[in-house]
Amino acid sequence: MRVEPVDLRQASDAQYAALNAFMNEIRAERLPDDPPMPLEEEVQRWRTVPSFMDLLLWTASGDAGIEGYGSATVSRTSDNPHLIDFNIAVRKSRRRHGVGTVLLQRIAGATAREGRRVLITSTQSTVPDGDAFLRRIGAQVGLESHTNQLDLR
Repeated sequence: MRVEPVDLRQASDAQYAALNAFMNEIRAERLPDDPPMPLEEEVQRWRTVPSFMDLLLWTASGDAGIEGYGSATVSRTSDNPHLIDFNIAVRKSRRRHGVGTVLLQRIAGATAREGRRVLITSTQSTVPDGDAFLRRIGAQVGLESHTNQLDLR
């Protein structure tokens, strides 16, 4: 497994395409009723991250391509200067093989370099493996919420 940083503002077309395909696979599990995100739309979103935010991202890749990604959002404002928002996603077939732990190590290293002390993330009930991973590493539930959707058809 190779773990590499990716600069989302300046990634290659191949990196964007691989990441979009992986993200759509994860999105289908997290939000099964939502359509996939078109590549062009996702690339535009990645390239236009506000200048007061740094989005650090790492991909974990193997022979089958991207197997997981980890991201850390560093806000360069005076709000919550102790905090980093992070996300880890691992392909279902690669869970419980250490991919998430390796990505968390990269995120924790960035957190320390930034002088931050709290990591915050979220999980979805559609992916119970996320909650299980966070409990295994000692994370504490801070806030529980529920999302409602209304189909207007």
